[in-house]
Amino acid sequence: MSTKPFTLVEALSDIYEVVIVMTGQVGANSSLPLFADIGGRLVLVAGPQHEDEELQAAREQLADAGYGHADIVLAPRRAAA
Repeated sequence: MSTKPFTLVEALSDIYEVVIVMTGQVGANSSLPLFADIGGRLVLVAGPQHEDEELQAAREQLADAGYGHADIVLAPRRAAA
């Protein structure tokens, strides 16, 4: 796996207080482990369709990837147009 994304996020974090990285879903194919040592705060945004069991499994996967603490927030449901 390339370290270029890590280097870019590390450089951006020197300039900006907040850097948002979209990594896709938590799992085996996620790039989240690449950023575990960067020392930032992880906030996982879960869709309203996710169940509590899925969120707990994601939290465990994040802990296994090196994130001691991860905040999980639920995205609100969009109102029907």
